[in-house]
Amino acid sequence: MIGILLLILHIIVFGAVGFVLGVAFEWQYAKQNTLLDCKKTKLYLFISLILGFGFMFFDELIGLIQFKKLCNQSSIVFLHNPNEIKNKNLIEVRYKKSNVRFSFLEIYYYKREYVDSHGEKYIIVYPYVAKGGWVSKVLNGAVGGEKTPFLFSNRYCNLHYINSIDKLYNFNIVKEIDF
Repeated sequence: MIGILLLILHIIVFGAVGFVLGVAFEWQYAKQNTLLDCKKTKLYLFISLILGFGFMFFDELIGLIQFKKLCNQSSIVFLHNPNEIKNKNLIEVRYKKSNVRFSFLEIYYYKREYVDSHGEKYIIVYPYVAKGGWVSKVLNGAVGGEKTPFLFSNRYCNLHYINSIDKLYNFNIVKEIDF
């Protein structure tokens, strides 16, 4: 409810800014009784509302482009030949999430390493997860929901592939360690 009220407040503020700009630019050309009927005043109001909505979703548009670029990069790094991994017993080491720097959205990656009992690394995996932008933070954060992006449906990058990596490359995960 608070999120919807904040969204309505955002619309009112940008509408008022547009109206004031329209009145300010048309004051010298219009009589006072025709000022509210002036087409340019309504044009300024309309443009400011469009810009207001654009600013609300701008971070998600840029974040979507950045997230897709990250997803297109390889998120699995093999340090040895994948054929050497078959039928090995590996330990999955999971690290805490880290932020991707210089991104418009909150994008995290969870680094996972697969090592043998001697500590030799075989695979490093980087699954990416995107959190929502400004609007989703306002709407979902006010009600305590999870911040999910509005403009793209899959906020996990290659997670289904990464979660089944042991089946794809035919190795066993003996133990999981969290750092």
